[in-house]
Amino acid sequence: MRLLTRQERRARRRAITLVVVALSTFAITLTFAALHIATRPNSDVHLGSSTFRVGGAQTLARRIKADDYPLLFQDLRNNAIDIFVDHDRGRPFYRGWRAVEAHAPDAPRDCTLNWTGSGYSDPCSGKTFPADGKGLRTFQVKVVKGVVYVNFRKTI
Repeated sequence: MRLLTRQERRARRRAITLVVVALSTFAITLTFAALHIATRPNSDVHLGSSTFRVGGAQTLARRIKADDYPLLFQDLRNNAIDIFVDHDRGRPFYRGWRAVEAHAPDAPRDCTLNWTGSGYSDPCSGKTFPADGKGLRTFQVKVVKGVVYVNFRKTI
């Protein structure tokens, strides 16, 4: 094996440095390009999670039953959605969950539905909706290992 001369070592270091700088520049440019595309208006890229971890099913079911009121979660997904998470009071904690958008279709965001005890009412238009969310946008809800998750990509 032959030892490298001082000039060869310098040339090798320069080549390695050049490759590292070129790869770093490419990675940074690619990151900025992806962010630019993702943040454009009408972009279909979602940087946030498509699922929302609500919490422990047993604890939430007890709270909903005690309050006789669904849980309201506002300002999810960067001002894009507000939801009510509800549970059928007579069902076991691992079944009977639903997530309903907290606004009537085409209603402004500041017109949040009210829970009436048996359904939802729209304070702006006066329309009423049943507790199961029929007529409203509803999302898939799953209980996994005792935790409630809402999937925003799967509407029911």
